[in-house]
Amino acid sequence: MEVLTEYSSPIVLARVIEKAAEEASDPYFVSIARRAKVVQDRYQRGQTDTARALEELFRGIELADRREKRSHSESTISHEEARRKR
Repeated sequence: MEVLTEYSSPIVLARVIEKAAEEASDPYFVSIARRAKVVQDRYQRGQTDTARALEELFRGIELADRREKRSHSESTISHEEARRKR
């Protein structure tokens, strides 16, 4: 997995995820931020290595991205159906 330099630290990446969740104010993203905090805590206590922590954090980001795309897709379909009914 290629990692961007600015996000090569699990601590930094976890904080970015937490901030994004606060701004989104979506319960799903808040749960991802909570999981990111757990990963960050395990990393800081030496219970997981950098590669594993980053893998877990990026997996959370990918899940959030898929959910957002699916939600956008469903919203677009709903708007199209509403237009057809007019």
